[in-house]
Amino acid sequence: MTSEAIFPGATIYRLAEWTGNAVAVQDDGASAPAISTEHFVATASHAADRLPRAFDGDIDTRWVSGERQSGGEWIDIAFDHPRDVARLRILTGERSIGDYPRELAVETVAADGVARLLYRGPVVRQLAHGLIAEPRRGPIDIPLPPNASAHLRIRQTGQTRIWFWSIDELALFER
Repeated sequence: MTSEAIFPGATIYRLAEWTGNAVAVQDDGASAPAISTEHFVATASHAADRLPRAFDGDIDTRWVSGERQSGGEWIDIAFDHPRDVARLRILTGERSIGDYPRELAVETVAADGVARLLYRGPVVRQLAHGLIAEPRRGPIDIPLPPNASAHLRIRQTGQTRIWFWSIDELALFER
C-alpha cells in the first residue's frame, strides 16, 4: 500500500504496482492431504453455534464473529491425536471480503500442553494472492512449520472499526 484516504463510510487504498506473477505462491504444504472434520472438534470464542458453517464444504455459508474485530477472537481445533499441520486455508467469498482477519496468530499446543507460535502477522498479502488465483474463493493460505499439534489455536489479533471476522470455509492440511 502506498497511500490511504479515509472518507465517511469508506476507506480507499492506493496499492503499489504489482511486481509478482499472477499465480499464488505454492508452499511445502500445497499438496498435503486435507484433515477430515471427523478427526477434530472445533470451538470458538464467538458465535459457536455458527462454527459448523466454516467446515460444511459450502462457501455460501459462513462462520462470522458477529462483532467487530477487537483482537480477542479465536478458533481452537482439538485433534483426535497429534498431527503435523502443514497449512491452513481460509476461503473468503465475495460477501466476506472485508471480513478477513486483520492479523492472525496460529499456535500449536502439544500433547504435553506446551504452546508454540507457528505464525503471526497480517494476511492481506495472502488474500491478494488468493483473489488473483481464485477470485470467487479468495483463499488465504498460511503455511506452517513442522509441529505436533494436539490443538491448533487460530487467533484474530487485529482490530477494525466495523468489520467482523468471517470464515466461509476453513481447511487444514497435514504433512
